[in-house]
Amino acid sequence: MSAPTSNLWRATSFRIAMAASLLFLAVVIALFALAYRTATQTVERQLLAVSEADARQIARLMSERDYDDIIELTSPRVTDGSPRYLVTDPAGGTVLRSVDMPIRPLGPTFLDSRKTVIADSAGLDGKEGVVGFGIAPRGGGYVFAGRGDAQLRELREALIRALLGAISLTAVIVLGGGWVVAKLVIARIDGFSAAAQRVIDGDLSSRMPSGESADEFMRLARPLNAMLDQLEQSMESLRQISSDIAHDLRTPLARLKQRLEELERTTGSRERTELIATTRRDADHMLEVFASLLRIAQIEAGAARSHFTAVDVSALLSELCQIYEPVAADRGRRLTWSIADGVGVMGDRALLQQLFTNLIENALTHTPQGARVVVSLKPSRSGFKALVEDDGPGIPERDRERVFDRFYRLEKSRTTAGTGLGLALVRAIARAHDLLLEVGDAGPGLKVTVHNRQPSRSSRSPQ
Repeated sequence: MSAPTSNLWRATSFRIAMAASLLFLAVVIALFALAYRTATQTVERQLLAVSEADARQIARLMSERDYDDIIELTSPRVTDGSPRYLVTDPAGGTVLRSVDMPIRPLGPTFLDSRKTVIADSAGLDGKEGVVGFGIAPRGGGYVFAGRGDAQLRELREALIRALLGAISLTAVIVLGGGWVVAKLVIARIDGFSAAAQRVIDGDLSSRMPSGESADEFMRLARPLNAMLDQLEQSMESLRQISSDIAHDLRTPLARLKQRLEELERTTGSRERTELIATTRRDADHMLEVFASLLRIAQIEAGAARSHFTAVDVSALLSELCQIYEPVAADRGRRLTWSIADGVGVMGDRALLQQLFTNLIENALTHTPQGARVVVSLKPSRSGFKALVEDDGPGIPERDRERVFDRFYRLEKSRTTAGTGLGLALVRAIARAHDLLLEVGDAGPGLKVTVHNRQPSRSSRSPQ
């Protein structure tokens, strides 16, 4: 047996196809058996009905001693088929005999050739039995009327031949069809396996075979391809993060090394104090980067969901706006707000506070002197809708989605302070709370909208 054939026989899909084919074959055999039984019983009933009618009519004539009419009734020109009769009078004399029987049964009777004896030259063919009906007339004697079962035997033989032919043809069709179906299924599975192997080998752009059909393979391919899309995006993001980490930390690490070397050479206490303070700030910056990355990873892993409670978003935003109003004034900006009362959501209060804090800080940091920042909150059909708007320079449309990526900055030189993780943390918190973030044009300026992805389980704040 060749290797492909051997693998085919071991394949589950082939065994399932063969099992289904054999089940179908069994059903066909059962249906033919039912048809065989129904047809033969129908012919048997017809022969019995004719024989019983003859036997009862002859028995009535026997009771009237009308032997001439009995002979006339059973003459070949009156009867059809291959009638067989045995009629005796009350004294035991034979009135009519075309078949001898070792027994004289009453009622419906099925006699094979071993229980009947040819009594005339026309006779039975040596294999033919008799289907008949026996009755004892009221005045005595015995009447048996029957028909040869050649017609029934021929029907049985024809049905058996048809059954064997149909079974053979059905077996070829269903087993061949099952083999073809199994080959097709295995070919589809081999396509999935080959795509998976390419991914294992490092080709993350490989995808499962898909199309427009809605069969089970396509239903499986679509989520698998979506998973591979996410995996490719995550790996690309990981490569980008690694590059950004190296870029962001290389400079402070180099400065840290340089200042440590300067500390070794410096003798004055004032200069040493300044170098130590600067070195500490660089170390704090690096720790801040790693802490932010760790925080984002924990949130994306779903750790925050176990601490969700009812949060009064209205009170939370009002507190933040009151805190940041003097901060904005000190920076030369103006912060205003319009917050509806009684808006709530299920979530982590500390994380939601971090989300809105980062959005407000981002608006205050990236707008010029005299800019206006507006925070608003209102209930919606899905829960709530919060906006942080400013009239600053805004963000180019091509960069609006990327601003939520880790370490992404509009300023490529990275000379301004910051880790580039603030908005990445905002997105992670929003996803953990099933919230959507939308960045748009405030005309002029930037507008960031936060709203529920689906109807909230609690759109009112706790009392």
